[in-house]
Amino acid sequence: YSTGINSLINSINASILTSGLDAHAVVAEDSGVIELSQLGGAMTSIQGTSLYSKGGTINATLDGVQIQNNGLLINVQSDLNNEPGTVSLVAKNLTMEGDIQADNESIANLTLENAKWIGNAVHGNNFSINNKSVWTLSTDSDVVNLDNAGTIVFSAPNNETRSPSWSGRILTVHNQYVANDATLQLNTVLGNDQSITDRLVVEGDTSGTTRLHIVNQN
Repeated sequence: YSTGINSLINSINASILTSGLDAHAVVAEDSGVIELSQLGGAMTSIQGTSLYSKGGTINATLDGVQIQNNGLLINVQSDLNNEPGTVSLVAKNLTMEGDIQADNESIANLTLENAKWIGNAVHGNNFSINNKSVWTLSTDSDVVNLDNAGTIVFSAPNNETRSPSWSGRILTVHNQYVANDATLQLNTVLGNDQSITDRLVVEGDTSGTTRLHIVNQN
């Protein structure tokens, strides 16, 4: 836990376990700064967020770490003085779950290196996926920039989400989408031009090559 200006914590290879309601694993508030590098071990916050910032900064590299949380991997918010928060996570050689969310002013960055992430993004900033990584999402998500050399999978709709209100999910990239032999797996009700489908929507520039894998949901 780091709070206040000039507050800094450096942690290397320390396992983290928290318990209790809203007991987040790593917390930076009010301009506090945390630099975290963890190799192996665990980060467990069953009733809290893995990385939580409220006007603070967290730079974390997690390599081979077992992660458990309350469904939120990253939560980034501004503090009471409207100072935005920042969380930058580099995840390596692991599988993790949990959503990423940030308010309109704060920054949530994610880099996947030989990693699998199951979760959704609300107001993500810079996301990077290398060629051995997979991002699986189940609801609408949005990021500012997306550098994709790996695989993005829209999970198959379950019985609840597909009937009759399922209208497909949208991954929105607000600025730049860069692909390097990437793969995008979409669910589609094959039919006419009005058929329901998952979508990637890029509001800015695109470059590179992305292969489409279409899963028929008829």
